[in-house]
Amino acid sequence: MPPERGGKRTIDTLSTRVMHELGRRIVGGEIPIGASLPIEPELCRQHRVSRTTLREAIKKLHGKGLLSLAPKRGTRVRPESAWSQLDGDVMAWRLARGVDRDMVRQLYEIRAAFEPEACRLAALNGTEADHAEIDARFADLAANHLDSSAVVDADVAFHMAVIAATRNVFFLGLGGAIRTTLGTSFELGVPTKPFPSSELRRHRLIKDAILARRGDLAAEHMRALLRNSETTLAAALALPVRLAGRPRPRGRA
Repeated sequence: MPPERGGKRTIDTLSTRVMHELGRRIVGGEIPIGASLPIEPELCRQHRVSRTTLREAIKKLHGKGLLSLAPKRGTRVRPESAWSQLDGDVMAWRLARGVDRDMVRQLYEIRAAFEPEACRLAALNGTEADHAEIDARFADLAANHLDSSAVVDADVAFHMAVIAATRNVFFLGLGGAIRTTLGTSFELGVPTKPFPSSELRRHRLIKDAILARRGDLAAEHMRALLRNSETTLAAALALPVRLAGRPRPRGRA
């Protein structure tokens, strides 16, 4: 197939489309782990693109950890453990194949690993300007908590303001991954019900504790928010609850 007209921008646009088409098929299991992709001419024919565009798409999927490129062995699907799970596209492809209890559990496990400590550090390390930003982002969340079209962005912005206030370069370096994790868990919950006043109150408690520089209390309130958040989300999505003997969270964030 001849090169597409329109230059680099056209190639970028088309390669992104092919990346999404192949990414959804891989993550969805249509192209299984360990399988080789069809040869280039066949993929070009299937997706109606040039080899240049196809190679750009393959390169993007390789960068996300989905494909291995090896001479004489072809292009193969890598094990799921090698995928960049916090990449926004990979997360979206996972959501497209359906949400299960295990995915929700793992999302909340990673949130529980960093968010309470982020609250504690934000209380201890945050500047007055950082705390003013947290206060402003909470005000925005309060103003939009009943608006499903705006509440996700407002909620993510509040949590990201807390991360920024940690003044910890490693937390800040994880900002993109953290944003993806937060955005995904919030978006899963928005269609199920309005953001309730009880959850807004929990965010207020977190904000107030941080501004009062009571780090341990802020962390405690965040852990309570996450416990409530996970169980409410699982119930709303009609997912089974955790096994007996494990902590039983209660809600959404």
